[in-house]
Amino acid sequence: MDLVDQGDPAFAHIAVALQRRRDREPTLTEEAIKAAIEAGRAEWARVTTAPPESIVYYVRRAHLIKIGTTIQPHARFSSLLPDEIVAWEPGDRRVETERHQQFRTARLGQTEYFTRNPDLDEHMDALRVEHGAPDPTWPTLDSVTNPPFGHREVNLVAQSSEAVTVAEGAERLGVVRATIYGWVHRKRIKAVGADEKGRALYLLDHMRCVAEARSLTP
Repeated sequence: MDLVDQGDPAFAHIAVALQRRRDREPTLTEEAIKAAIEAGRAEWARVTTAPPESIVYYVRRAHLIKIGTTIQPHARFSSLLPDEIVAWEPGDRRVETERHQQFRTARLGQTEYFTRNPDLDEHMDALRVEHGAPDPTWPTLDSVTNPPFGHREVNLVAQSSEAVTVAEGAERLGVVRATIYGWVHRKRIKAVGADEKGRALYLLDHMRCVAEARSLTP
């Protein structure tokens, strides 16, 4: 870590490159770390050079693919928290509508969700080749609840027995509800009971521990 500048604007991309090297090599040499740093900086330069004004995104939620559009990917995916960001392409609402029509036979009603099929998978593969993989800093459910690099184990020791619902916890901690639902889905926190309306209750201290650990990760 002495070789990595955490203040580097490309740090998130460097972290991903380091994780990929660590997955392939049990021991990282100084040369491998420097190579990962350069790879991360190159990727950061690629995605920050003339970014598209609007993108059409393809994200996975369970076994479904959502095709939507946004001009603020980080904010959109922070709210949506998909299981995976599969692909993207430059485009606006017009392109989004064209894609909805293109894959209409797999569309679920009038929603933006589609069942996976060979044609859709082939299209997404082609987009990844043409436009590159999605920005690794775009939030997903996994990256928010289990950061790929610099992850710190969370010691869930409650100092208080105060229990709250997801909505109450989100308001107290200043996060969106989807973030806390992500912690529940990943079993980062567990229900300790239910209120009079049958809504699950979680220890506020447990939520706070996970939130603090999340803020310490790059």
